[in-house]
Amino acid sequence: MPYILSKLGFDVWVGNNRGTKYSQQEKDRKGYWDFGFDELAKFDVPALIGSVLKEASADKLLYIGHSQGSTQFKAALLENPELGNQIQAFIALGPVISLNNVESHTILNMLAKYPLLEFYKFLGFKTLLHLPPWMNRCVGVLIYNTGIYFKGFLGIVNLLCGYTKESNFDLERFGVIIAHEPGGASVNNILQW
Repeated sequence: MPYILSKLGFDVWVGNNRGTKYSQQEKDRKGYWDFGFDELAKFDVPALIGSVLKEASADKLLYIGHSQGSTQFKAALLENPELGNQIQAFIALGPVISLNNVESHTILNMLAKYPLLEFYKFLGFKTLLHLPPWMNRCVGVLIYNTGIYFKGFLGIVNLLCGYTKESNFDLERFGVIIAHEPGGASVNNILQW
């Protein structure tokens, strides 16, 4: 979508949450990993919007959020209703508000039954779902260049994200996506979900 919008002449800014593999410049700073999506909503969303408006010399922007990005924006508006004055429109793609109705999700069911993340945090770990960049690239290349790995990794995606049909994935895009996922997060953010 960013590519399409930029080709149509829109100025496109893509935000990235702290804790993902693309925003870890300060990952060793004390307290860096002590956040959940409520802090992302309270501090990061307004900072992102303010930075974009300043850099673009604009009064308002169109905010398109995907998944947690939609959730963060809604929470940011609850925290700071005046933020809405800086938004021309909000588009929520795959918004997530609650995971309470997800029944057939293996990982969520396991985490509900066993406090593994709490134990992981107790042991001092601050981050989760970070893979070495070389591993992401290798897996992405294997999926992209050979259909062999597609079904295996689709099974992993189904396990982590819930079941989807194979026909919902474009093999070429799936390899590219896997090369960038998982992006990682703080343990607190995952516990908050």
